[in-house]
Amino acid sequence: MASEAVKFEIKMLSGVPEGMNALVLAEHVRQASGEDAPAVLVHVARDDRRVSALDHQLKFFAPDVRVVPFPAWDTVPYDRSSPKPEIFAERITALAKLVLPKRTAPTLVLTTV
Repeated sequence: MASEAVKFEIKMLSGVPEGMNALVLAEHVRQASGEDAPAVLVHVARDDRRVSALDHQLKFFAPDVRVVPFPAWDTVPYDRSSPKPEIFAERITALAKLVLPKRTAPTLVLTTV
């Protein structure tokens, strides 16, 4: 089994005007992608509403970028209640999309802390 080299890079962007963040993210994921290996970038948003808004904006600004929303749990740690099945299913679906054997488009994962 061949191993792939994984390159990690952390960038912090600040001062991006509200409404322009989707355009900036789309440009970053396109620039990070090479011809032979599309990039996978992770954006950590401040809340689920921001993730949802970015998802919709990126469909307009970057239809060529595959956006994978990774929702936060709807429960707190060590709580007796279980997360909603819909949230659990969305998280599993997002992880499954990330392990697909062949990526042809740059990918942007949207998540929260």
